[in-house]
Amino acid sequence: GGTSSRGESGFESLLTGDWRLIYTTGTKKTEDEIGRVNYVPITAVQRFNMETKFIRNGVYFGPISLEFEGSLRWLEDRRRLEFDFEDLKICGVSFPLPDWLRSAAGMKSSKPYKKQPAFNFVAVDGRVAAAR
Repeated sequence: GGTSSRGESGFESLLTGDWRLIYTTGTKKTEDEIGRVNYVPITAVQRFNMETKFIRNGVYFGPISLEFEGSLRWLEDRRRLEFDFEDLKICGVSFPLPDWLRSAAGMKSSKPYKKQPAFNFVAVDGRVAAAR
């Protein structure tokens, strides 16, 4: 396990696929308010396609779905996956949002991000991915 002789994590080749969100950790403020680790009781799935540089963050309530889709880039030296959500789909139908609402929802807009949305991965194998 660990890293290759070139210092690569090997994470990129393992990330393509669907990853169900089971537990989350939050910011220090969230940790102080509701605890360190939280179980996610709804079906929330991250889909990464590292070859096509595609990301989908979906939340599913039976037949109802809310999905954010966009593009990603992998920064191996930082084990960091940065992304931009460009599309919102409700029950599979694209839902165009005005620029101000895209910005408020954390999606790519004309307003630059205060902080680029990203996951910093600490562990990835065939079953589990851990990121902050």
